[in-house]
This record gives sequence, structure tokens and C-alpha cells, in this order.
Amino acid sequence: MEIGSVGVVTAASEVTPVDALAFLLLLSQSEALEGRIRDQFSEIKGRNDEMKAINDKLAEVRKVRSGLEENDDTTTLSNDLREFFEKSGIVIPGNGQEISKEELSALIENVKARSDELSQSNQLQNVRFQDLKKKYDSTFDFLSNVLKSTASSRDGIIRNVT
Repeated sequence: MEIGSVGVVTAASEVTPVDALAFLLLLSQSEALEGRIRDQFSEIKGRNDEMKAINDKLAEVRKVRSGLEENDDTTTLSNDLREFFEKSGIVIPGNGQEISKEELSALIENVKARSDELSQSNQLQNVRFQDLKKKYDSTFDFLSNVLKSTASSRDGIIRNVT
């Protein structure tokens, strides 16, 4: 491949204008960025869904704790809650099916900590998403400028010919 004065000469001796190559390069870059943006968006959505589920379970645990009467020392968590917390990596205090008020309070703190971790992670993901979006917008701005320049040059040539 050699660069000529009018364009790029490929192996097949075809002349490809530099503007066309720039356009193809920018188009390829924008497609790659679009894929990364989609992936980033999916990650953010997944974390938001997980945060919503954790907050729903947190409300359930608070309800269980508030439902304990003054003379009740322990209660049991539903299997649904236990399975959810285990899948989410949230430590359930105690070692049996019974859980005390203090252990419920500790569980609530563990759930809040996990929710905070997800929130912080989401903030970082949002910054990355915004950065990718800026790069994507910048690529399209540059692509638009290349097209305007090409059109302007061609219009000038046509005016000079006529």
C-alpha cells in the first residue's frame, strides 16, 4: 500500500481517496465504541437490578426485625432470604435457622454495606460510560467534519470545472 497525491494505492492498483479511508476508519471505530457502550450499559443495568433486589430484601429483613415482639429473642429467616443473601455474598450472622435481634441488626448492616459497594461500583461504571459516550460523540463529530470537508472540496471542484 502506497500513499499517492490523490489517495492510497492498494495492491490491486486501485486508488482510494484518503477521505474514504478516514471515513471507513472512523466508522469502524464508532462501531467498536458502540459495542463497548452497549456492554457498559448492560453492566450498569445489571448492577441497578441487583441493587433493587438487595434493597427489596433489606426492606423484608427490616420488616422481620420490626415484627419481633419485645419478649421474642429470635426468629427465622425464610429460605428465600437465606438463598438470596448467600448468592449475593452477604454474610448471615449466626449459625442456624434461628437469628436474634442483634444478628438481624448485623445482617441489615451487611446488606447496607453490599448495597453501598454496588452503588460505588455503579458510580465508577457511570464515569466510564460517560467517557465512552464522549469518545463516541467525538468520533461522529470528526466523521461529520470529514464528510463536510469532502463535500466542500467536491463542490469547489465542480464550480471550477463549470
